[in-house]
Amino acid sequence: MVTPKVDLITKWKLEEEPFHNTVFTDVQSGKKGKWPRLKPVEQIAYENWLNEVVDPASGYYYPKRDEDGNPVKTGENPKHVVTSIVRYKRRDGKEFLLSKGYLSSFNSLGEPTKFTVSYPEKWNKTNFEIYKDWDPKKKAIVKECKGPSGTEEVYTLEFNKENLKSLYDKRENDYIPWTVKDDRIAKSVELQQNIEDTFKLFLKPFDYLQKAEYISLEMKAQYRQEAIMKA
Repeated sequence: MVTPKVDLITKWKLEEEPFHNTVFTDVQSGKKGKWPRLKPVEQIAYENWLNEVVDPASGYYYPKRDEDGNPVKTGENPKHVVTSIVRYKRRDGKEFLLSKGYLSSFNSLGEPTKFTVSYPEKWNKTNFEIYKDWDPKKKAIVKECKGPSGTEEVYTLEFNKENLKSLYDKRENDYIPWTVKDDRIAKSVELQQNIEDTFKLFLKPFDYLQKAEYISLEMKAQYRQEAIMKA
């Protein structure tokens, strides 16, 4: 199935919004304008990849093609594949989901091409310092922008069963790594006998997973001994 061009990663649009919505006055010219923003390297690479996989004439993603150049029916195109899932707990106790993976589609020749994606569920919000001043011409108080005053990380995918399922359904295979993480430590969650049991385990309380309380004392002792022998 080939689809029209869509923005597969919205984090950069979110990062651009504060710049588009912030107007400043140039000291020398007195003209007003939007605060300039330098695109990060990853965003530029993503936009270049989109230009590679989208037909500019039709606005649709290029299809896969056989050796004779004929379109070949495929599954989802473009496709977002998840290669790892992270459950992140902030200092305030709120939990979110993050992922790593890749986007896949085809170029103008119908050949497969991928773009690596890291934590698309997180973006950096730029805050601006705004001050009030008296405008004698308007005879009113106006707001002016001094410039960026710092950034903060914003997480867009809350941790819950539904959102976890959305990432789970995009998994590359049944052996992808699962991790619980806070600002101090990251802990891998052991894969269970089947992927459904791993999914259910990942929904357990955060501390239960981080402390690996689902692992017996005997197995923990065995792991410690194996670690000592490998050291």
